[in-house]
Amino acid sequence: MFKEKKNDIEKNISNWLIEEGFKLGKLEQLPGIEYKWGYNVFAPPPVQVNIKLFQPKPFPSQIVMVMGVSLSKEHQEALGKISPNERIEFLSTLLIDLTKICPTCRIAVQPNMLEPKAVVVTRVLYEDNISKPLLIDEITRLINCFLVINASLWKKFPKISSKKRSKEGTLSVM
Repeated sequence: MFKEKKNDIEKNISNWLIEEGFKLGKLEQLPGIEYKWGYNVFAPPPVQVNIKLFQPKPFPSQIVMVMGVSLSKEHQEALGKISPNERIEFLSTLLIDLTKICPTCRIAVQPNMLEPKAVVVTRVLYEDNISKPLLIDEITRLINCFLVINASLWKKFPKISSKKRSKEGTLSVM
């Protein structure tokens, strides 16, 4: 695999992303997370997903990528109207589907399965084996997770999905 000097990893990652058409923004401080450097990574069209990418201070060999989907109020209400068993079944199926796409991702429904407000998918890469193809493939995997989350909601609640979606709706990311 492609090895880099530790000082060059941030520069290489930002260059690789820009070369592939991603837009980068400064990552504002995330609650409870200390990092050496970080970016808000915005995927190019057609699916403009925001992924947070950073190198955590406590684990300097890691490069962490986080993608989250906030559930719209309409979807939260619709999930609240179905039975707890049906809600858990739906979310369990979603988690299984996401695990099939990314078996090495950490996936969570937040705050919990009975009152879901967001689905967060985290992928950790390691500095000693990161390469441009690996980075782009894993970002693409997170984008696919974004699509599966939204498609699952659209399938389960098609009437809500046909409404105009806003920045605070299902398509918003954390």
